[in-house]
Amino acid sequence: MQIVKNGEKCGCGSTGCYQSYASTTALLKLAERKLGKKLNGKKIFDEVHKNNLEYKKVVDEWADYFTDGLATLIYIFNPSLIVIGGGVSKQGNFLKDIFQKSLETKVMKNYLDILEMKMAERGNDAGMLGASYLLLEKIK
Repeated sequence: MQIVKNGEKCGCGSTGCYQSYASTTALLKLAERKLGKKLNGKKIFDEVHKNNLEYKKVVDEWADYFTDGLATLIYIFNPSLIVIGGGVSKQGNFLKDIFQKSLETKVMKNYLDILEMKMAERGNDAGMLGASYLLLEKIK
Protein backbone atom coordinates (compact mmCIF):
# COMPACT_ATOMS: atom_id res chain seq x y z
CA MET A 1 0.00 0.00 0.00
CA GLN A 2 1.57 3.27 -1.10
CA ILE A 3 1.52 6.01 1.55
CA VAL A 4 4.13 8.38 0.06
CA LYS A 5 3.84 9.32 -3.60
CA ASN A 6 7.23 8.94 -5.30
CA GLY A 7 8.67 7.80 -1.97
CA GLU A 8 11.53 5.48 -1.15
CA LYS A 9 12.09 2.36 -3.22
CA CYS A 10 10.60 -0.70 -1.52
CA GLY A 11 11.78 -4.29 -1.59
CA CYS A 12 8.66 -5.16 -3.60
CA GLY A 13 9.85 -2.92 -6.45
CA SER A 14 7.30 -0.17 -5.91
CA THR A 15 7.89 3.17 -4.18
CA GLY A 16 6.47 4.81 -1.07
CA CYS A 17 5.11 1.58 0.40
CA TYR A 18 3.73 1.36 3.93
CA GLN A 19 6.40 -1.20 4.85
CA SER A 20 9.15 1.23 3.84
CA TYR A 21 7.88 3.90 6.22
CA ALA A 22 6.07 2.18 9.09
CA SER A 23 8.16 -0.88 10.00
CA THR A 24 10.75 -1.03 12.76
CA THR A 25 13.37 -1.18 10.02
CA ALA A 26 11.94 2.07 8.68
CA LEU A 27 12.25 3.62 12.16
CA LEU A 28 15.92 2.62 12.34
CA LYS A 29 16.61 4.05 8.86
CA LEU A 30 14.80 7.27 9.72
CA ALA A 31 16.77 7.60 12.96
CA GLU A 32 20.04 7.04 11.12
CA ARG A 33 19.12 9.63 8.48
CA LYS A 34 17.93 12.23 11.02
CA LEU A 35 20.42 11.62 13.83
CA GLY A 36 23.45 10.38 11.88
CA LYS A 37 23.78 7.26 14.03
CA LYS A 38 23.08 3.57 13.55
CA LEU A 39 20.76 2.67 16.41
CA ASN A 40 18.50 -0.13 17.52
CA GLY A 41 14.90 0.27 18.59
CA LYS A 42 15.70 -0.16 22.27
CA LYS A 43 18.20 2.71 22.24
CA ILE A 44 15.78 4.95 20.35
CA PHE A 45 12.94 4.36 22.80
CA ASP A 46 15.28 4.59 25.81
CA GLU A 47 16.19 8.09 24.65
CA VAL A 48 12.55 9.02 24.05
CA HIS A 49 11.71 7.87 27.60
CA LYS A 50 14.50 10.19 28.82
CA ASN A 51 12.68 13.04 27.01
CA ASN A 52 15.41 13.43 24.40
CA LEU A 53 13.60 15.73 21.96
CA GLU A 54 15.67 14.76 18.91
CA TYR A 55 14.70 11.12 19.35
CA LYS A 56 11.10 12.04 20.13
CA LYS A 57 10.85 13.94 16.84
CA VAL A 58 12.08 10.84 14.98
CA VAL A 59 9.57 8.58 16.71
CA ASP A 60 6.76 11.08 16.13
CA GLU A 61 7.58 11.29 12.41
CA TRP A 62 7.71 7.49 12.16
CA ALA A 63 4.43 7.20 14.10
CA ASP A 64 2.87 9.69 11.70
CA TYR A 65 3.78 7.44 8.76
CA PHE A 66 2.54 4.43 10.72
CA THR A 67 -0.83 6.02 11.34
CA ASP A 68 -1.14 7.30 7.76
CA GLY A 69 -1.40 3.71 6.60
CA LEU A 70 -3.38 2.63 9.63
CA ALA A 71 -5.96 5.36 9.02
CA THR A 72 -6.50 4.07 5.48
CA LEU A 73 -7.01 0.55 6.79
CA ILE A 74 -9.45 1.82 9.43
CA TYR A 75 -11.53 3.57 6.78
CA ILE A 76 -11.56 0.48 4.56
CA PHE A 77 -12.30 -2.18 7.20
CA ASN A 78 -13.77 -0.22 10.13
CA PRO A 79 -12.31 -2.74 12.62
CA SER A 80 -13.26 -2.96 16.27
CA LEU A 81 -9.75 -4.17 17.21
CA ILE A 82 -6.25 -3.52 15.92
CA VAL A 83 -3.30 -5.43 17.38
CA ILE A 84 0.16 -3.90 16.91
CA GLY A 85 2.85 -6.57 16.82
CA GLY A 86 6.58 -6.90 16.39
CA GLY A 87 9.36 -5.68 18.62
CA VAL A 88 7.82 -2.23 19.05
CA SER A 89 4.86 -3.79 20.83
CA LYS A 90 7.13 -4.03 23.89
CA GLN A 91 6.65 -0.27 24.23
CA GLY A 92 3.11 -1.03 25.33
CA ASN A 93 0.78 1.81 26.24
CA PHE A 94 3.51 4.39 25.71
CA LEU A 95 3.58 3.74 21.95
CA LYS A 96 -0.12 2.96 21.79
CA ASP A 97 -0.82 6.46 23.15
CA ILE A 98 1.42 8.04 20.48
CA PHE A 99 -0.44 6.13 17.76
CA GLN A 100 -3.82 6.99 19.29
CA LYS A 101 -3.07 10.72 19.41
CA SER A 102 -1.89 10.68 15.81
CA LEU A 103 -4.96 8.74 14.67
CA GLU A 104 -7.23 11.29 16.36
CA THR A 105 -5.97 13.88 13.87
CA LYS A 106 -6.61 11.60 10.87
CA VAL A 107 -9.68 9.48 11.51
CA MET A 108 -13.25 10.56 12.15
CA LYS A 109 -14.35 10.16 15.76
CA ASN A 110 -17.14 7.68 15.01
CA TYR A 111 -14.55 5.22 13.64
CA LEU A 112 -12.32 5.63 16.69
CA ASP A 113 -15.21 5.29 19.15
CA ILE A 114 -15.60 1.60 18.29
CA LEU A 115 -11.88 0.90 17.84
CA GLU A 116 -9.72 -0.75 20.47
CA MET A 117 -5.97 -0.82 19.92
CA LYS A 118 -3.80 -3.35 21.71
CA MET A 119 -0.15 -4.21 21.66
CA ALA A 120 0.61 -7.86 20.88
CA GLU A 121 1.62 -9.75 23.98
CA ARG A 122 4.14 -11.99 22.24
CA GLY A 123 6.20 -9.28 20.50
CA ASN A 124 8.70 -10.69 18.01
CA ASP A 125 7.82 -14.26 19.04
CA ALA A 126 4.29 -14.04 17.61
CA GLY A 127 5.23 -15.18 14.11
CA MET A 128 7.25 -18.14 15.37
CA LEU A 129 4.50 -19.16 17.78
CA GLY A 130 1.91 -18.98 15.01
CA ALA A 131 4.07 -21.04 12.66
CA SER A 132 4.67 -23.62 15.42
CA TYR A 133 0.95 -23.81 16.09
CA LEU A 134 0.18 -24.40 12.41
CA LEU A 135 2.87 -27.10 12.21
CA LEU A 136 1.46 -28.86 15.27
CA GLU A 137 -2.06 -28.68 13.83
CA LYS A 138 -0.83 -30.11 10.54
CA ILE A 139 0.94 -33.10 12.11
CA LYS A 140 -1.95 -33.95 14.47
